[in-house]
Amino acid sequence: MNLPDEIESQKNAINVEWLATKLNVSPKTLYKMAKRGRIPSFRIGYSVRFNPKAVADWLRRRMSD
Repeated sequence: MNLPDEIESQKNAINVEWLATKLNVSPKTLYKMAKRGRIPSFRIGYSVRFNPKAVADWLRRRMSD
């Protein structure tokens, strides 16, 4: 299973720590990317979360460039 498929297979919203590990970046980097709109994300209260389908699609587009 490739990385976009693995991410998309997640059933619930993804948290920063899990996605940072999968993307091999620090949580701080991922927070900055989300804040700047460089990766699709949403907030629940103060928490940043990621829609698995949106992130998988984003990653597939980046991999095809």
